[in-house]
Amino acid sequence: MIAGAGIAGLALAAGLSHAGAPWRYRLLDERPALGSTGGAISLWPAALDALDRIGVGAAVRAAGHPVGPGSVRTRGGRTIRSLDLPLLAVRRGLLVELLHAAVSPGSLTFGCAVTGYRRTGAGVRVETAGGPLDAAALVGADGFRSRVARALQPGLAERDEIGRATRLNSSHRCISYAVFCLKKK
Repeated sequence: MIAGAGIAGLALAAGLSHAGAPWRYRLLDERPALGSTGGAISLWPAALDALDRIGVGAAVRAAGHPVGPGSVRTRGGRTIRSLDLPLLAVRRGLLVELLHAAVSPGSLTFGCAVTGYRRTGAGVRVETAGGPLDAAALVGADGFRSRVARALQPGLAERDEIGRATRLNSSHRCISYAVFCLKKK
């Protein structure tokens, strides 16, 4: 079970489909339809490599626009870091659509918010607005307001001390907010 059908959840599902993984999966998303907020996203070389590995890299490159060299600067103009990497800018919504096209048909359920979970002897019982669902595993890819992450880490703030959105997908939290109790079907 994958909570969230944004970029992370769709990428995981597309990767499982592309790899021919022996596990069946189901994506649950609280929104009524597929969509994405925001303008564009800059994809770094490692992200493009990952998209290649799940079979959508060529389509993303065809849809994106190369970004030339640049730099990150302070308000005063001091250079913090120069960037001369082969970055690619792509509209978030288009990236979501390309990833969605790579997941198994019928695996995505809209209007089904994950409200919690609990471990069971056979895996995990996923609590949703429509009732409980049993699964071998639950992966929380439901964004920075993640209910899955907050169930694992009670008190986890949505924003940091200066008001920036907390990123739950950072490497040190990524493993801790996925519940793994995988079992082949």
